[in-house]
Amino acid sequence: MPAIELSTTRDALLSGRVVYEQPTKGYRVSVEAPLLAAFAIARRPRPFRALVDLGAGPGAVGLVLTVTGWARRATLVEIDPTHAALARVNAEHNACADRLEVFEGSVTRVRGLCVDLAVANPPWFDVDDGPTATGRARAGARAFVEGSLEAFVRAAARSLGRDGRLVLSFPASRVTELLATCRGRGLHGKRLRFVHPRPQREAQVVFLEAKPGRPGGLVIEAPLAIRGEQGEDYTEEAARVLTGAAFARA
Repeated sequence: MPAIELSTTRDALLSGRVVYEQPTKGYRVSVEAPLLAAFAIARRPRPFRALVDLGAGPGAVGLVLTVTGWARRATLVEIDPTHAALARVNAEHNACADRLEVFEGSVTRVRGLCVDLAVANPPWFDVDDGPTATGRARAGARAFVEGSLEAFVRAAARSLGRDGRLVLSFPASRVTELLATCRGRGLHGKRLRFVHPRPQREAQVVFLEAKPGRPGGLVIEAPLAIRGEQGEDYTEEAARVLTGAAFARA
């Protein structure tokens, strides 16, 4: 395991159910990760057999689904050595290292998987969309310093079994590009949900579920607002996710 050179902090996801070590500076997990995990299990009657988290960082989405029992096994793919090392630490801290494997490398190198869920929260921008953030980890989290959206989608398509699905988070302003990129790799949008910081604000994020097979059947779900109109407390739905209640299984 490579040495973790950055100072880190131990945070709690899902009201303490998931212990999460991450850098104190640079890229840090936000509420988007558990919200994406909750979107992945919506309308799902049973746990996933296996998942791959592409560009996992220190592993938030994969950890949430594994610790809560919604994924029996997980493979986390992360190119940054520090984040990959933290993902291994987090697997140990959450007592799921026997069910969670960390692959340090580019998503372009993913081979030999057959999973029923691929999740991804790839960088939001291309390197020419603005100034590059300082530091390799921060820059790679913000923009496609290496790889591309198409590379993430291609890796997912290559990893999914016949009945698998890709669940992905991306900027709402790039939803047309996202759908087209998935379609180009034979993955067709089936569920789409826009995420708003407040009810009357523009959507910043879109969650998409895409599946291989026949096109058509895309459902645009009701929008998700994270906080109330005045930016006060979390909305009831967001709070259920962040407390872990949304992950309870009958």
